[in-house]
Amino acid sequence: MDIGDRIKKIREEKGLSTYKLADIISNNGFKISQSAISKIENGNKKLDIDTIKEISKALGVPVTELIENSEIFGRRLGQLIKDRNTNRDNLAKSIGISIEEILQFEGGKEPDITTLNKIAMFFDVTTNYLIGKSNFQT
Repeated sequence: MDIGDRIKKIREEKGLSTYKLADIISNNGFKISQSAISKIENGNKKLDIDTIKEISKALGVPVTELIENSEIFGRRLGQLIKDRNTNRDNLAKSIGISIEEILQFEGGKEPDITTLNKIAMFFDVTTNYLIGKSNFQT
């Protein structure tokens, strides 16, 4: 996944249109158009570090999350734990791993495929949703 894909995924997760993202960035004093955001997301526009910084600020994520592997799995796992009114201890016991492993996953460590499948089954979501390949839980 390239930087444009990560920007698009995070923007969509936050419920922002390309117009709204451009507006937020422009209101912070950095001029960027909706079409520029679209070109960035589609890989048709090169980015400089200043633009990356402004986009990350507007999205509320660290620059490293845009540049490096996005931590979608960890964020989605943490959000599911919160949204489903469960806790790490319950999840860990249910799928046979430690709470420490859950915390590591939330911090960016990738689970093996067996653990990923168990987590998906526990929350009744797809593995593609957990790893960020889909924005749909089922």
